[in-house]
Amino acid sequence: MLDAGDGDWDLVANKSGPTRLGFCLMLKFFEIEGRFPEFVEEFPQPAVEYVAELVKVPAGELAEYDLRGPKRHRKQIREALGFRPATLADEESLTVWLAAEVCPVELVAEGNDEGTALLAALKRDPGAVGLDSLLTEITKVNAVRELGLPAELFADCSEKMLSP
Repeated sequence: MLDAGDGDWDLVANKSGPTRLGFCLMLKFFEIEGRFPEFVEEFPQPAVEYVAELVKVPAGELAEYDLRGPKRHRKQIREALGFRPATLADEESLTVWLAAEVCPVELVAEGNDEGTALLAALKRDPGAVGLDSLLTEITKVNAVRELGLPAELFADCSEKMLSP
């Protein structure tokens, strides 16, 4: 959990009481989740009890630790683990990577009249229910299938996000 070889103890050496417990939990939470917790309740109770015993601070003292207050703790944890806040350049690099690796199919691009037409057709309201509108919608579904998008592309998205 807290390993002297990793330098974890060096990070908490100058901390005591609720600060020591809260810092250690935030450190391990960030290592595992890749983010900081928003609420103390996000720490699993068995983990709180285990770490409390390890750092010799009563688990109940965690209630005194303010997750939002110690911004320097977040900075210290990020630096220790080799993270830094994202920059605009990171966002641009990620956008390029996502476009190339995750979604290489462009529906609309300059000089891509076919893609523009497909996007417009997909957005178009089907109109009154009938055989013609049903066939039109089937044609749209088939056109989307022809794009070859991965089946799991929207697996992590909620239905609310995907519904109009």
